[in-house]
Amino acid sequence: MSFNTYAVSFTADAVQIRGAEVSHAKMFWHDGSVRFEYMDQGVPMVQIFDNKNNKVIWLDSEKKVYIQRELADQQAAPVLTKSAKKYNPCDEFPDAECTRLKSAELNDRETDKWLITFNVDGRDQHVFQWIDKQHQILVRQENPDGSVLDVKILDDQEVNDRKV
Repeated sequence: MSFNTYAVSFTADAVQIRGAEVSHAKMFWHDGSVRFEYMDQGVPMVQIFDNKNNKVIWLDSEKKVYIQRELADQQAAPVLTKSAKKYNPCDEFPDAECTRLKSAELNDRETDKWLITFNVDGRDQHVFQWIDKQHQILVRQENPDGSVLDVKILDDQEVNDRKV
């Protein structure tokens, strides 16, 4: 018996590497909104992308203060939906030029590699994305500033004797 399922909420550890600088965060995803908890220069911080209310909130947990701003369209956390539709980065970045480069294996997964080109102040900025062919989700992104987002999909995990 098989079931088609997808996550409406989850928690994950996030790692960001920028050159020699490595930062860690705890990520909480629920109903299209994302909360990141991390340390910024020794201060516990929280950043919340509230897509439903179109705002982003930064919390300084130590001083108990916050900043709330309207969420620009390009800042919105991507919404995970159950879909068989093929991923196309230009759906996410309508002002960009997108080119599918090739198929590639990454972290033992079959992916499509894309080049996304933005014009920023008259100069091209390039982003590379690898999209998992099976799940149609982003598994790696290399940004113009050298930062990298890397996702490793683990299909063989069990929690409390259940496949997750």
